[in-house]
Amino acid sequence: MENAELERIKVKLLKETSALEKELKEQESVERQESSSFVQNTFFAKEDYVNKYSLEENNKLCDFSHHLTGIMFKDAKKDWINDKIYKYTANVVTKAISFYLELTIDLKDDPDFEVIDITCHFMDVPPCFMLEMTPWVQFLAKLKNFSFFMSAISDYSQYNVLRNKIINSLRSNNYINFYDHEEENGGILLDLKSRRNPDQIYLKYQWSLKFFEKTCHIEHYFTINATEFGMEFVEANTSLLKQFCKLNLKKKDLIELWAQLCSAIDAYEDKNK
Repeated sequence: MENAELERIKVKLLKETSALEKELKEQESVERQESSSFVQNTFFAKEDYVNKYSLEENNKLCDFSHHLTGIMFKDAKKDWINDKIYKYTANVVTKAISFYLELTIDLKDDPDFEVIDITCHFMDVPPCFMLEMTPWVQFLAKLKNFSFFMSAISDYSQYNVLRNKIINSLRSNNYINFYDHEEENGGILLDLKSRRNPDQIYLKYQWSLKFFEKTCHIEHYFTINATEFGMEFVEANTSLLKQFCKLNLKKKDLIELWAQLCSAIDAYEDKNK
């Protein structure tokens, strides 16, 4: 039952703030121009309910919220603190990360409620991911906005899965070497290399998942460095590389961009063999 309660709380909050998120993103797109700059050889690219529903309704809510966010609560427990203050604890599982959640809420204004505290303990998350996540986890926990918190968890998981799929495909086709980036804002480092001579590197990418506080959403964020060997390739493909600097890149956009970049490498090497 506690699992269903947490799911219901999650769905309620997500519905209440979805319109706000959309409004904030629209505002950002108006205020913020897409930008990229070329500095020397570097491109820089750019957030009690228990008795109110039947078991059947609870299950429907769980199914809906799982579909919506890709998040599952497991082994949830509900502990009474005092008055109408309760602490929910659960293992939160996504395709990319898992953590132990402690959510303290005040139900005094039932059916509305107040989030008092959000605490999470991440389990076996690589340092390169923790560096990406820690700033916005702390920021949203301090805001005590459970909806934005769960939305960010969902987005981060989905974007991380997509990033891993693309990276694995690039590696299997001998376009890259990659490494965990365990400094600064974390993420993954990629060496975009010649397929004919793997020791020759065209570009060095840092691919991170960056949180924007103003709109409380996450973006794919690239920093691209051209090597001395790759300068001529960069000059020939500047327009394509700048496409990685756009805001709000979707799954389809990323797949197409990486496919175009791989084709550009093949064409460049065929021309210069």
